Amino acid sequence: MSNPSLLILAGDGIGPEVMNEVKKIIGWYGDKRDLAFDVEDDLVGGAAFDAHGTPLTDATMEKAQNADAVLLGAVGGPKYDTLDFSQKPERGLLRLRKEMDLFSNLRPAQCFDALADFSSLKRDVVAGLDIMIVRELTSGVYFGEPRGIHKEGNERVGVNTQRYTESEIARVARSAFELARRRNNKVCSMEKANVMESGVLWRQVVTEIHEAEYADVELSHMYADAGAMQLCRWPKQFDVIVTDNLFGDLLSDAAAMLTGSLGMLPSASLGAPMANGRPKALYEPVHGSAPDIAGQGKANPIACILSFAMALRYSFDQAPRPNGWRRPSRRCSPMASAPPICSDPRAARRSRPPRWATRSSRRSTPRSERPAGGENPPALPLPALHRPPGSANGGANTNRLTGRTRMGNNAKGALLALVSFGVFATHDVIVKVLGGGYSPVQLIFFSVTLAFPLAMFMIIGDPEPGTLRPRHPWWVALRTAAGLLTAISAFYAFSVLPLAQVYALIFASPLIITVLAIPVLGESVGPRRWGAVLVGLVGVLVVLRPGATELGLGHLAALGAAIGGSTASIIVRKIGNEERPIVLLLYPMIANFVVMGAALAFVYKPMPVSHFGLMALIAVLGWIAGRIMVSAYSTGEAVVVAPMQYSQIIWATAYGALFFDELPDGPTALGAGIIIASGIYIVAREGRGGNSAHRPVSRTRLRYETGSSPRASVLKRFLRPGRFRAE
Repeated sequence: MSNPSLLILAGDGIGPEVMNEVKKIIGWYGDKRDLAFDVEDDLVGGAAFDAHGTPLTDATMEKAQNADAVLLGAVGGPKYDTLDFSQKPERGLLRLRKEMDLFSNLRPAQCFDALADFSSLKRDVVAGLDIMIVRELTSGVYFGEPRGIHKEGNERVGVNTQRYTESEIARVARSAFELARRRNNKVCSMEKANVMESGVLWRQVVTEIHEAEYADVELSHMYADAGAMQLCRWPKQFDVIVTDNLFGDLLSDAAAMLTGSLGMLPSASLGAPMANGRPKALYEPVHGSAPDIAGQGKANPIACILSFAMALRYSFDQAPRPNGWRRPSRRCSPMASAPPICSDPRAARRSRPPRWATRSSRRSTPRSERPAGGENPPALPLPALHRPPGSANGGANTNRLTGRTRMGNNAKGALLALVSFGVFATHDVIVKVLGGGYSPVQLIFFSVTLAFPLAMFMIIGDPEPGTLRPRHPWWVALRTAAGLLTAISAFYAFSVLPLAQVYALIFASPLIITVLAIPVLGESVGPRRWGAVLVGLVGVLVVLRPGATELGLGHLAALGAAIGGSTASIIVRKIGNEERPIVLLLYPMIANFVVMGAALAFVYKPMPVSHFGLMALIAVLGWIAGRIMVSAYSTGEAVVVAPMQYSQIIWATAYGALFFDELPDGPTALGAGIIIASGIYIVAREGRGGNSAHRPVSRTRLRYETGSSPRASVLKRFLRPGRFRAE
């Protein structure tokens, strides 16, 4: 099998030096990953004009048409400003886009944590920003005819024509809707339908495509000038923005600057698939040629490197993660030579979103044209719009470039989740062992106390500025109370009931989360998911067998753990992106320490050192399992990882038989099977595009939370991808 071909056009200014860093990575893939490329270099822009008298030769254009992907550095410079318009370096880039028919330009705007304080807007406005602008790239005013400068009477007249056909609008609209289905299922289309006929047609075609093919995706319309204002006012209201060539050029640069630096972001320009199934593609950093620092070794290559990362995903199906390229670690700034970050803590203070950012604009914009509010989860993916036949993210698959069989990311994520829940089950076994001799109050108090040093290690390494005062005090208070209920209920249930029976009842959490998501998140639950909830509740009744068996406090405690854990989960899902992770971590721990400490005087029993050591082991196992769970969700897709929680019933059966002479009886096994089936069905329904706007179950780390065993989603805020990952 021949190697994939890559045409490198380094261009002008800093283009050659940033491209040299990318070439090192390309070489590394050939040496370390057996993924070699047939790389060919050529000229474009000013470099091509200097050598050949034209910004792009026909021979280079032919190479670009035949290459599997084109990687471009930058074009332009002041020495070419006096050239005729047709010979300017930028005309070479425009010709590449036009003749390769690269109609869909993807411009991600993600705010790196290290750059949030360099944005022109306040940190709380841009922190966690993750939007995608889909720009139509091959038509509109940049290519429309007639065009030019001519004389009318005694004065010169400049003419450019804004022209769009229905098919040109439809194909870029489809690419935006497909992208939104893999993100937050929300698209905002921007044009000027109030003053431009091309804008009227744009709105009509986008609406028709939406109604006919993508009714599950939320669509809103906005005038482009109002959209520019909204990007500066509260950018996190947007997810995917689709717009024409001119407005896309303006809006994408404005959105990029919100992230703190135009020079840190990549872009991809994609066209129709070629005969080999790969799309025609051009990848380039957003920054320009920066002639003022060219040749000085100051240029930061990150944007160019990320452009190559996008090429790996879209053209070569080689993304290192199923969720696309990820931002750099918070531990190191992506700035090559920047002033100290957060040198003024007051300037970096995170506060409640300002009132001006939540009030309606003074500018009159029809309600139907305003995008829905709400914020996006951080670090959302760049999904693969192109995936060749036979390729897959999950399970064992064959690398179509190397021919080798490998374990897919979903399989790795599932395996990590199985290990994590095995560690959690071991944690619960120790709780059950100690619960036979001590009160749950005593167990919780000492395990939380011994978990504080572990929490301190996390907190010390947290560079995020701010205070411990919550932004949403009532939600945090309710979540803390739910955590207290969960801890005391779960520890008591494990002490008095068989392990398998406790798990069977706690497995009702997805059903409760689905119901709670309606009032808390505004989730719309269809009849199929409602049916799954009702079937799951039947499974709960089968386990409890009311009337046929005596129900005790243990059964009530297990249900209390499920309800408390679900309530805490849905609250974290609602406020987790806005609250500091240290607030979400410490408040339940402190509450458990204070409340259980106050009650300890009434139930305390002296413990030998060995039992005190088991208390410490409870704390350690909870944190280890949480870290592995973070890695599982960072490696595999949630729809694959989430159902692995049900493996705990297997661990419970094995541990119960080994240590406690317990085996699940027939009704418990049957009820657990019904509950598990309904939970898996809910996760599967959420994973299908259009069935769920928030995916409350699949995006929730389904494990009850105690003070000594923090929620994995909170740990993930500390353990950003890149700071902890399992290979």
